[in-house]
Amino acid sequence: MCFKRMFVALRPCIDGFLAGCRPYIGVDASSLKGKYTGKLASATSVDGYNWLYYVAFGIFHSDTEDNWVWFIQQLQRAIGSPPGLVISTDACKGLETAVGTMFPKVEHRECMRHLYGNFLKHYQGHVFTEHLYPAARAYTEWLFKWHIGKIYEVAPDAIEYLEEHHNRLWYKCGFSEVSKCDYLTNNVSESFNSQIRHLKGLLLYELVDGLSELIMEKRYLRKQIANKMADGILPNVLKELNQVSNNLRVVKVAKGDDDCAEVTLVDAYNNTRRHSVDLKNHKCSCRVW
Repeated sequence: MCFKRMFVALRPCIDGFLAGCRPYIGVDASSLKGKYTGKLASATSVDGYNWLYYVAFGIFHSDTEDNWVWFIQQLQRAIGSPPGLVISTDACKGLETAVGTMFPKVEHRECMRHLYGNFLKHYQGHVFTEHLYPAARAYTEWLFKWHIGKIYEVAPDAIEYLEEHHNRLWYKCGFSEVSKCDYLTNNVSESFNSQIRHLKGLLLYELVDGLSELIMEKRYLRKQIANKMADGILPNVLKELNQVSNNLRVVKVAKGDDDCAEVTLVDAYNNTRRHSVDLKNHKCSCRVW
């Protein structure tokens, strides 16, 4: 008899994810360094404070399609299919297949950092470096197409390469607004791997115990912070609102009713812009918020 694989999803973590986190999960795996040199898979999200939130983790012997299908199957059993769910992964064939099998209707994003690295192995030049990432960051379809058009003018086959080898979502204009999460990279998984680096050389039972202890301590810390908050707006949200509103000059607000208005403003680059804002449904035509 030998160890094959395991999956851990603590009930408070699942309940907290479904009740208070954005429907966004980053999935990845990192190598263990101890006597058992297998893989530690993780499913992580972000809470309202934009801090890393632990959803589930698993351990298996290698990065095979069978192991990934099994892991994603257990994840689906744990969280179900929340509305607007986003799953972000790196370019890992077994993992991509597993997500497509168990979450066929999910918004499946590919990490832009890995895509960009792979792309530059085939295509190099200032046109690609100046337009690929800006295309990914564009919130509107017309701006995305403008940047892609610049790449197409130089290398039409580069667009064919992207469509063939990177056909998951990697550009913001294609992201759903439901998740309220515009991450281009799978940095939540990278952050998790960084936090548990000191645990990777432990024996399996010590590793699982160490992860459970880490999760418990982080949850307690955040509970303390939440209890000290005086109002319903998170400090980091206020900070970001203040940052993006600096140097903005509102020229006119034309109200349609109490919750909807058309706002004309001059941005930091002295460009006049007009957007439709719907406070009730939390929407703005700029698609940034």
